[in-house]
Amino acid sequence: MHKLVPIPNLLKHKEDDSLFIIGGGPSLTDFDWSILKNKNVLVLNRALEKVPNAIAVFWNDVTFHQNHQEELSKFGGVRISTTRYSLSHTCDCNIIWVKGNSYTSDMNGPIEESPYTIRQGSNTGYSALNVAYHLGAKTIYLLGYDMNLNEGKTNWPDGYKNEVPNNNRTRLNNIFIQQFNGVKKTYLEKGIKIYNLNVDSNLKEFETKAIEKVLA
Repeated sequence: MHKLVPIPNLLKHKEDDSLFIIGGGPSLTDFDWSILKNKNVLVLNRALEKVPNAIAVFWNDVTFHQNHQEELSKFGGVRISTTRYSLSHTCDCNIIWVKGNSYTSDMNGPIEESPYTIRQGSNTGYSALNVAYHLGAKTIYLLGYDMNLNEGKTNWPDGYKNEVPNNNRTRLNNIFIQQFNGVKKTYLEKGIKIYNLNVDSNLKEFETKAIEKVLA
């Protein structure tokens, strides 16, 4: 039996307990990644390619692990995953494996309190909020949480292959959005603020801010 490992509270003793989560939305296609230098960053999936100095990387996708073992081996931050594949097919690196409790509408809130567990939705961005909670973030900034199409693109990485037609992707985005309903209130009750840094995002659960103002 594989042993679960707790997600470490990396920000507990840091003066800056804010965290940027980098998703895959196409609004980041021409993003200037250098502005995140010296910031606390949690990268999701292929965002690892753009912010290799992030404090943590998180993925649910077996394919990501299969195709990025070299990048994961070189990564100097914490590696977190819910997929058992990441344990049985190591990348010559330590991986924190946590249990993902699948989302259902009758669950009692979007947060798993145990650092061995996260609330897992139908997209990595949803699950990443619970990861950020365990990492100790008190202010969370979302980048690439678009939930919409941009010139037909659903993701910013080059070579990303859409698995569904765009009209079906729009319906999936609506499902993703519904899962975030009520998340803001729950996190605020924990003393955690969440901001969406894409002012054009279809995800309206969180207050939007321009990243230029956040970094000013």
